[in-house]
Amino acid sequence: MTDTAGAPRPLVALHGVGKTFDGGLVALDGFDLTVREGEFVSLLGPSGCGKTTVLRLVAGLDAPTSGVIERDGAAGTGGVEGGLSFVFQDATLMPWASVAANVHLPLRIAGVPMRTARPRIDAMLDLVGLAGFADALPHQLSGGMRMRAAIARALVTRPRLLLMDEPFAALDEITRFRLNDDLLASVAATGCTVMFVTHSIYESAYLSTRIAVMGCRPGRVVADIPVNVAPHLRDESFRRDARFLAAAQASSAALRDAMAGAAREAAA
Repeated sequence: MTDTAGAPRPLVALHGVGKTFDGGLVALDGFDLTVREGEFVSLLGPSGCGKTTVLRLVAGLDAPTSGVIERDGAAGTGGVEGGLSFVFQDATLMPWASVAANVHLPLRIAGVPMRTARPRIDAMLDLVGLAGFADALPHQLSGGMRMRAAIARALVTRPRLLLMDEPFAALDEITRFRLNDDLLASVAATGCTVMFVTHSIYESAYLSTRIAVMGCRPGRVVADIPVNVAPHLRDESFRRDARFLAAAQASSAALRDAMAGAAREAAA
């Protein structure tokens, strides 16, 4: 779906969004961001700048104190088809349930029985590289495999919007690189739009179509950096591509400038 200018239609847009928590902590102030259908947008910024808060607001888990969040139709809801899914920092699998049962969970909540859901579950496990592990328990899996199961659970509802909060932060670099590639393949296969939180400049440059760099708290977007290579064309060689390096350097410079500005304000 496109807008009148021919560009993909906005799936979610945040306009002047602020969030103040009980106790007076101002997490976001004047936050503006538009995410269009088919984009992979990374939120990159220092710890405590409000990246996770943005995802929670988009998901409807928290409400903004000020500003407006616009969602395109079903993208603002959960459900069996076309809504949103959330992958948290921890895989949050049910330890007593098999991988298949964990992936089935959102469908079960929506009233879809296992016998009906099983073909879709198996397809998702195959997509994330867990074919043959449907009957395994979470403690029998590596950390990377548990995160694959969490991603399969998020994708099984065929969401339009996938929210991911540092899903690979706890993994070793080799596993992280492999899962970056598998995530791009999964996103290409399902066609979902992604909002992805990370602290890694290089991860954001590798995965994203756009990088929204956030400054220190209260969080706001200080730079919006395009990465002009289609995600499905990226592989290990892209990490040496001039466009990858340019995006990483621009993100690093924006972060450095934002943090220097915050330090000057604090010293004033």
